[in-house]
Amino acid sequence: MTNARSMLPVPYFAIDSQYRILERSELSSSQFPPTEQFRELVDIGSEEKLERFIRPMQDQRVELNLMYGPRKQPMLFEVHQCWENESIGHLVLIRNQHRLQPLLDSMERMREELTHVTRQASSPLSPSPSPSRHLTSVPRSEGSVQESSKENYYLELHDALVTIDDLLAIVRSTLMESGKDAYTMLLLEQTAHAKELVRKLQQYK
Repeated sequence: MTNARSMLPVPYFAIDSQYRILERSELSSSQFPPTEQFRELVDIGSEEKLERFIRPMQDQRVELNLMYGPRKQPMLFEVHQCWENESIGHLVLIRNQHRLQPLLDSMERMREELTHVTRQASSPLSPSPSPSRHLTSVPRSEGSVQESSKENYYLELHDALVTIDDLLAIVRSTLMESGKDAYTMLLLEQTAHAKELVRKLQQYK
């Protein structure tokens, strides 16, 4: 008869007090890299939380960044633990990526839109780039954006990206303590790329 735990619709692991994997569900096998040590699935920024909170006879929920999928991409999970005794613990993982996904999606849309505008501006036959519907509109004159208005538009966009960087720098230490620094780095990379696109746009006049 098939073990019921192996068929759970969420990732499941059974571990011992040294984080050795004793059992895992089929979903865990398909979503996480193969290993016999649960610690190897934990992102470096979450290792301290693992040791502090995932241990025998604890029952609290813990958020950990785990290496997910074949690319071993850090992904935020809420880990529910239940220990039979000092030697066997059961972990159920619930994905929490949805908390940051709207912000990541917004950054990705901005990157795609700036890339599109850059391609338009680089073509000698293309019309003057128009602002995205998601961004502040810029005054037009006789169907084209005035150079001064475009420059102000780019400067405002650049300043907004710098503000995002500054805010991330302020909260980064807190995110590191909670094991979410990988997402801070991802957002910083996105803003850096967007600022580079703005710089290129300013060169097309």
